[in-house]
Amino acid sequence: MIDLHQETAALAAWPTHERLRALQRIIPRARVDDALAQTGRDRTHCRRLPGWFMVWFMIALGLFSRDAYRQIFRWLQVFRPGGIPGRSTLCEARQRLGVAPLRALAAQVVALLGRPETPGAFYRGMRTMAIDGFVLNVADTPANERAFGRPGSGRAPGAFPQVRVLALCETGSHVMWKWLIKSLRSAEITMAPALLRFLQPDMLLLWDRHFLTHATVSAVRVRQAHLLARITSNRVFIPIQHLPDGSYLAKLYPSAADRRRDRHGLLVRLIEYTLDDPQRPGKEERHRLLTTLLDAELDPARTLVCLYHERWEEEIDQPCCLRRTVRRVGRRMRRRRIRSVSPSGEGLGAASAGVQVRRHRPRSATAGDRHAGPDGLATSLCATS
Repeated sequence: MIDLHQETAALAAWPTHERLRALQRIIPRARVDDALAQTGRDRTHCRRLPGWFMVWFMIALGLFSRDAYRQIFRWLQVFRPGGIPGRSTLCEARQRLGVAPLRALAAQVVALLGRPETPGAFYRGMRTMAIDGFVLNVADTPANERAFGRPGSGRAPGAFPQVRVLALCETGSHVMWKWLIKSLRSAEITMAPALLRFLQPDMLLLWDRHFLTHATVSAVRVRQAHLLARITSNRVFIPIQHLPDGSYLAKLYPSAADRRRDRHGLLVRLIEYTLDDPQRPGKEERHRLLTTLLDAELDPARTLVCLYHERWEEEIDQPCCLRRTVRRVGRRMRRRRIRSVSPSGEGLGAASAGVQVRRHRPRSATAGDRHAGPDGLATSLCATS
């Protein structure tokens, strides 16, 4: 498991020149120029803040998320010496750049990084992936409140508007591979199909409770991927065949009426277990996993239970990158807010920054480092907030 405070302290100690080297190495200017040309933003000329520099500036917001705009500009002066513009000038340049170049660049550089020798990246030849959602605070503007909504209770509305993000991550490297940003009013279960279409035949998808429906499991199997999912205790499954390891086969139906008529059922495997570790939450409670891996000899129940609990780290890793990122101010910890009036650009920049780190420091995962497991790879520079 990841210690967020330990990760944050370690990343804050990274030398500035290493972060800049990662920026230049993983996202060279040639790629930035291609993204600008592809989106037609290469035609906008500004001698003081050209487009290629502003793309790097956007990504640097994730690399140096503790620093103010003008300080980030100072770090980037190694690429373009000159006077330091005011904050309003940088904001106007960001608005002029827009989101399209960052989206095109992210499509080029955000890629799966796990290799067969990467600890935690594969299980029996299948790449392990995880899907989960989280919310982010965004700038308190009327436009953001209209577009995304604001949390609230019966007593008072929330301090900031919020966006809901659903992400498909590679568990071995913790790369946020694909993601979807919607309003706070959107439900994660309705957002999931847009990400499930990116699954590949060699993938094993992990998810937490409340994602399970007949449609989502069908979407996983249509792409010839497999599923290992935690499910709620109130789901009704009628055992068809009990297996030697204590698991059993059953069918997942679209509705209770389909169950009664035994139609449109998907054959799945159920594993029921309890945790005997007194330090774990949910000790002695009955837990259930659902999987499309039906062979108990190839995939024993105990192996799958351990796999689920060891690899389900996206819920912990996301705070290190975007979700519930915290900033230390004296002895206080507060929730991070995206600084942009438009959240999409900074989110794309932060995702690109996270990939830079994981590409720049993959050696520890394959060189016998004692921190080489999935936890050790979860060093996203976004965590320095």
